[in-house]
Amino acid sequence: MKHILLLSLLVLIVNENLRRLGSFDWRCVYCSIVKRHNELRSKHRVGTLTKFAPLASLAQQTADRCRDIGGLQHSINEYKGQWMGQNLYYAGTTGRDGPTGIQVTDDWYNEINDYDFSSGNSRNGKAVGHFTQLVWKGSKQIGCAYSIGNSGGWTHYYVCCNYFPGGNVIGQYQQNVFPPN
Repeated sequence: MKHILLLSLLVLIVNENLRRLGSFDWRCVYCSIVKRHNELRSKHRVGTLTKFAPLASLAQQTADRCRDIGGLQHSINEYKGQWMGQNLYYAGTTGRDGPTGIQVTDDWYNEINDYDFSSGNSRNGKAVGHFTQLVWKGSKQIGCAYSIGNSGGWTHYYVCCNYFPGGNVIGQYQQNVFPPN
């Protein structure tokens, strides 16, 4: 009986320690990012984005470089010689839980509050390019990746999403970025 109790206690301790490690499952986060993009894009009456592996491969290079330099830095925004859009995201935590796909996507989307649909510009000088790329009508494909770094007791999550064809083309905002329903 003592062995059963000890074994049960050991299982509980191991399970609690595993739970505390967090559960950053990139596949789930990636699917959530794409799903959330498409939910938000539907509010703006633009088509859905589909995952495209070559864009994810390029995103991995960018996310790894961001990790290596310890900050966000856009890559050359080109895929096969054509304009590619790109959104970057960073989160740091002292725990092991990384960002959710909804957190990543909503962080970009919340720039809607600074966007002026009538002019196609920021209404207050704040960044709006993450939002406009997210809902850009002309973009059809997405590829995302992440990289994790550790320093000073912090876990650093770098996320990169590439879009093709790329958005944020000067003079084309009003034909590609629509107010929500």
